[in-house]
Amino acid sequence: MTNYHAYLIRLWREDKQQPWRAELVSPQSGEARRFATPQQAYAYLQQKLEQEREREEEGPSRSRSR
Repeated sequence: MTNYHAYLIRLWREDKQQPWRAELVSPQSGEARRFATPQQAYAYLQQKLEQEREREEEGPSRSRSR
């Protein structure tokens, strides 16, 4: 697991009547993900960190403590 994540966050809207959109781009992999709202992008990041935390809890350090 890694202790570092970086994303370029882009926020835009087509005009003042349109909602804000969001895009996250990983500089490490180049992967880009677009979201209908900035809140969806934030939820995605929270989910990624939660998944990593769960993997760490299930990882080798748990078996060493037994």
